This record gives sequence, C-alpha cells and structure tokens, in this order.
Amino acid sequence: MIKTLKIGLAMLLFCNIATANDSLSIKSNIIKKRLLIGGEALVYTTGYIGLNYLWYTDYPRTSFHFFNDGNEWLQMDKCGHSYSTYWIARANYKLLQWSGVDDKKAIWSSIASSWLFISTIEVFDGFSSEYGASPEDIIANTAGASLFGIQQLLWKEQKIQYKFSYFPSKYAKYRPDELGSTWIERGLKDYNGQTYWLSTGIGTITGIKAIPQWLNIAVGYGADGMTGAANNKGILPENQRIRQLYFSFDLNLEKIKTKNKILKTVFFMFDCLKFPLPAIEINKNATKLLIR
Repeated sequence: MIKTLKIGLAMLLFCNIATANDSLSIKSNIIKKRLLIGGEALVYTTGYIGLNYLWYTDYPRTSFHFFNDGNEWLQMDKCGHSYSTYWIARANYKLLQWSGVDDKKAIWSSIASSWLFISTIEVFDGFSSEYGASPEDIIANTAGASLFGIQQLLWKEQKIQYKFSYFPSKYAKYRPDELGSTWIERGLKDYNGQTYWLSTGIGTITGIKAIPQWLNIAVGYGADGMTGAANNKGILPENQRIRQLYFSFDLNLEKIKTKNKILKTVFFMFDCLKFPLPAIEINKNATKLLIR
C-alpha cells in the first residue's frame, strides 16, 4: 500500500499543480490537452521506473503469479488502495475539465486512467518473487474508481467523499521497519494510526437548507493493535487486533464559496483529508469519545 500512496500522491500533486496553472491564461484547449498528455505520461513513466528501481530490483523476477493478502492488516491497506484510486480519479477529472474535454468523456477517462494507474502496481508485484498480484487490491482499486464515477454520472458532483486522517499510534516504535521510523513514513505505513472516512453533507441527508453546505457528517473505519500484517509475529502477541468504527463531523472545503482560483485549488488539495473534530469510536471492547 505504501507503493500505491507514493505513486498516487505524485499523480495527485501533478493534477493539482496543472489545474492551478489555469491562471496563466493558456487559452488554447489543444495546448492544454498536449500539456495534460505529456505531463501524465511523464509522471506515469518516471514514477514506475523509479518504483521498479527502488522496490523490485533486490528481488528476482518470476513468472506472473497471484498472492492472496486479503487477511492482512485487517483490510486497512485495501482502504488505502480504494482511497488513492478515488482521489486520482477526482483530480484527473478536474484536469480533463480544465483542458476542455467533454464531461462524460472526462468522467470515463478518469475512471479508466485512475484504475490503470494504480493497478499497474499489481503487474510489477505479479512478476516479483517477493510479492504477487493481489486480486483484493484490484477489487479495492475498482471500488475507489467506481465511487467517483457513479456519483459523477448520477449527480454531477461528489456527495459522498472519501477522506483520510492519521493520528500517531504507540506501535510504530516496536516495528519501525514495518510501521515507519519517521513521522512521514508512519503516516503512510502505520495502519494503527490511519482512519478512512466516507463524508457527506448534513444538509444533503436532511434536506434542511439552513445547514451550511460545508458541514458534513462522516463515518470512519480504522484498526488497532497490529505489529504485523496477518499476525503480530511475536511482537506484542498479547495485543488484540481490533476494528474500529467512527462517527464524526467534517468539513467540505469545496463548498466554501470563493472566486479565487488558487484558493479553490488549495481547498481541493486539502479536501482529501478529514479535519480533526470530536468523534465517537466503537470497537468490540469499548465506546469512546475522542478527537479524530
């Protein structure tokens, strides 16, 4: 999943920078489309060349094979796959709109390109002796692209947003090799501290127009007590590996009205994150009130 997020963040960053460049007054859609094709090809090619060098060169190549990892990390890594695919689709859609592509073509192209972009990782994994292509990862990628595409086709907007939050856990120090040794690595690799959310407008649910459009309610999924993928491998083996369900409020930055194009881009970039707000956590052992 760390591979997925690194490649996904590179693509998302390119999309956001490119859409911000609208203020440079590039009027020709032909020029925009060429920039788009060239930029995405560059990110895709250099990203996977770098990934191949950093991640796979130490392991022998094998014939293509699959590996079932559906029981690992209490499926938190699958949430990461679907989240990355969803947001790449959203960012790419914005970019295609900027370049003047027809709306439906932009939607379908974003669905296909985001799925292909993330799912290419499974090809690399499939030919590596250390890994293997994961059918569960492919399903998660499909779910993320579909969450974007179905909403955009039905409603022409994202009424349900996929979001991410991270709070440091106490487990990374026990396995820095697996859960990260720096705060950046831990944010990407420590599944104990991650939460994935589905966030929607309270006004959308209730139909009450007086409620601000930017005020959301969110349902989150997390997990705790994990020092290894499928089990704790002798490190804190007494720990219970538990699933967590969260309920909280959230902010939809894209619903904050502004005419400033740069500010709109900033709002879009940060709207992939869940703002820390009071939340209720429910797990098999307890119900808690906390900040998430």
